Amino acid sequence: MRTLPMAFLALGFAAFAPAADEKNELAREVVLKDAKLAVKNAKPGQPMKIASKEDLAKMIEAEDAQAALAKEIDFDKEYALIFTWSGSGGDRLVANAEKDTVAFSIIPGRTKDLRGHTRVYAVVKDAKWSMSK
Repeated sequence: MRTLPMAFLALGFAAFAPAADEKNELAREVVLKDAKLAVKNAKPGQPMKIASKEDLAKMIEAEDAQAALAKEIDFDKEYALIFTWSGSGGDRLVANAEKDTVAFSIIPGRTKDLRGHTRVYAVVKDAKWSMSK
């Protein structure tokens, strides 16, 4: 019986949370659920930029991954950045947008297991990006 008022209280606070303004977003993570992403000539620590469907066909091996990315990214308005690196299983890639630039950084995890990581971000065409260490 006590959980019911708490649920209404939580819903009340959620109603006052500011809505995300999609026009100000410069980058968003693209999550591919069913497709395995294998990138040709990937360089660890340096993202690969894919600006068109033609680039996509050249750089991504699997056709299902090509189709999944083409479905998620509007190449008329965005380009894709594909990050690959090896590190702790707890590593995270963070994107911080400020004005017209997106700064990406890898936050190392604390575990000592070595894992391969691949992340895809869709970035607005006019936006610049940088990779901080």
